[in-house]
Amino acid sequence: MPSGKILNKNLFPDCFFLLLIFLISLWSIRPILKSPGKTLVNAGDDILITWIINQNIQKIPYDLDSIFEGNIFYPYKNTLSFSEHFLPSAILAYIPVKISGLPILAYNFNLIFGQIATVTVLYLWFSEMTKDKFSSFVAATSLGISQIRIFYFAHLQMWNMQWWLIALWMVWRFRTYAKVKHLYLAGIFFAIQFWESVLPIYFIFFGSLFMIFS
Repeated sequence: MPSGKILNKNLFPDCFFLLLIFLISLWSIRPILKSPGKTLVNAGDDILITWIINQNIQKIPYDLDSIFEGNIFYPYKNTLSFSEHFLPSAILAYIPVKISGLPILAYNFNLIFGQIATVTVLYLWFSEMTKDKFSSFVAATSLGISQIRIFYFAHLQMWNMQWWLIALWMVWRFRTYAKVKHLYLAGIFFAIQFWESVLPIYFIFFGSLFMIFS
């Protein structure tokens, strides 16, 4: 019984702060929640991103060998090899889009998921580093709803930070605990990030160098 009470006591702050993070994340993107299947936040770059994600959804799972082809660029082939891939986003949005039949939902579903996931990962990492749950909650939510982040509504490749943050978190855990499993996990999320967007790969690379050699 005493151990059970200690476990419940330790879990309560995390559950409470994670619930707050969920609610604050939804509040921060409330304009999207009004019509996630019909309205884009910017109607600029997000149109192309929505198209790319839906191209991937159409190719899953039997036409992945043409993943770099884009029909609007005909007769040029493999034009999407010069763009962002958004394959993890397509996998996440596959079922919502197929059920609803709303292509725009592919973008907005990932926008919602990315906000919740990014702030959650920041909280968990900060909490492990500092052992201070309240300050970790404040720091994570402050970054999550900061103006510089909200500015990237229309750039999903920069909005979805969770993959490269998890990769760096696992590198930090490898540096801290010297367990090779964390390095393997970092490699997995490195690969996920590559198929989402290439630019944050540099964040992982230079962040890892800093943590390992500092």
